[in-house]
Amino acid sequence: MSNNSLEVKKENIFSKIANFFKNLFGSKKQENLVSENVVKEETKERKESDFLESIRINKEEKDDPELLRIQEQLEKNEISVFSISDDALHDIKEICDRQVSNLAKELDNKKTELNYLKFKLNNSQTNM
Repeated sequence: MSNNSLEVKKENIFSKIANFFKNLFGSKKQENLVSENVVKEETKERKESDFLESIRINKEEKDDPELLRIQEQLEKNEISVFSISDDALHDIKEICDRQVSNLAKELDNKKTELNYLKFKLNNSQTNM
């Protein structure tokens, strides 16, 4: 007999079960890691762009304190809309539109963060 012959390796039931679970959970981890990395990259890019956008908005958003005071009084119904000039009313409308836009962006950011945390939670539960 020669030493170059192949050895036959016998697997018992326990090694077959162990290999089954390694194959089953090993491939899932790789898929989860890839999708988690994609989500992390998207979140990071969004945070960077939102940060730069907020800096730009803060530079532009040097609103007149008097207009902000009038806006607050309007919201509390302390003054009437008819007692304000058309120009001031137009400026207040622009301020309100900008504030709504900023709040919508913040809401979108929070939704993204919640989706990411939900994704992490689901993955941690499946890995248990």
